Amino acid sequence: MKDKKDKKDKKGDSHLFLFGRKYRVPLIAASSVLAIAVLAAVLLTRPKPVWLVDAPYERVWEQVLAASPPPLFTRVVVLGEGRELPRRRYGFIITAKGPPGGDLSDGVASQETGAVSGAASDGAAASEETEAFWAPPITIYPALEDTLTATGEYRGAQVLALDPWMVFRDFKDPVVSRTRVDSPSGGEGHLIMPGRDAPSVEAWTAQLLQIQPGVFPLDPDLWESTRETLFSGRRFQQGASTYGWIDAIPLFYQSSPAWIYAPLSRIRSLPPQDTSSLEASRFPEREDWHEFGLQADLLWAVPFGKEKYVQKLSPVKTWLASPETQTLIANTLGWIPAHRNGAPYNPVSRAARLAWLSSSFVWQMGEQGGKTASNP
Repeated sequence: MKDKKDKKDKKGDSHLFLFGRKYRVPLIAASSVLAIAVLAAVLLTRPKPVWLVDAPYERVWEQVLAASPPPLFTRVVVLGEGRELPRRRYGFIITAKGPPGGDLSDGVASQETGAVSGAASDGAAASEETEAFWAPPITIYPALEDTLTATGEYRGAQVLALDPWMVFRDFKDPVVSRTRVDSPSGGEGHLIMPGRDAPSVEAWTAQLLQIQPGVFPLDPDLWESTRETLFSGRRFQQGASTYGWIDAIPLFYQSSPAWIYAPLSRIRSLPPQDTSSLEASRFPEREDWHEFGLQADLLWAVPFGKEKYVQKLSPVKTWLASPETQTLIANTLGWIPAHRNGAPYNPVSRAARLAWLSSSFVWQMGEQGGKTASNP
């Protein structure tokens, strides 16, 4: 009887053993699948670093990343028109739209207007009693000693490169005077103007309307009337309003003395043999001005995302701020590096770099026609 019982117990133990053996592998497999699923969920939902790049700079940025791969990440996402930031992402926005500008007197940004709204002439200043006012499409960035031109940083954003507007001339020609550019009746030499180019029209309009360094009138009618009369008289070449860059550049080389106000990138796009004899200077200031501004387009790296993740970007920030990286960016764009130790491409680039480093402020044109904002 006892032997039969022992056999029965052994048989039961055998069944239990076989049961455990039968289901052990599936249980282990199920646990592994669950662990993998949890890990995948964590990886998929964990914020990832990414470059958000304005569409015009997508190809340029991909070229920069290919030539000098940065630490941490390389993925590029084009920032759409709505400029909505993607969820569960952090990194840098590569954009020409920088932080709000500032006031030259104290460096305090004008959050509402994005421009310095100083004194305006002929009653052009907006009334404080109105609910809204028009602001010129200009952003001012004071080149404070401890910020913009020194470290390239402004309000947490990093300036990478800039495209300064300069007055170009042959080395044999004199520097153009303020009297010459102000005179609608013309004078000695030839001011060459690509009148079909909207940015050039806006640049000239702003330069002529600048009341004091970094101070522009707030009257939209004054801006519009200045645009309409810009080509009246003989300030520019005959028929200037019908010229594009393809017409203006050859005329510039054929005339003497001649001057052309243009972004550096426009001149750098020409064959080197056509630019070797050129010199560049800033737009002439008025005699009673003691501060010097520079018009330029700026390329920024603006961090975005939660602070605890942005702090992880320190190696990338160091890479962005290096003179080597900024020189690469500038040469890819045909601009100049923002870093004071960046290498200039040629003599006119060196002149533009000196103008940048010696400027009291930098101003950038926005969309034509300005904007309306609530009165502060």
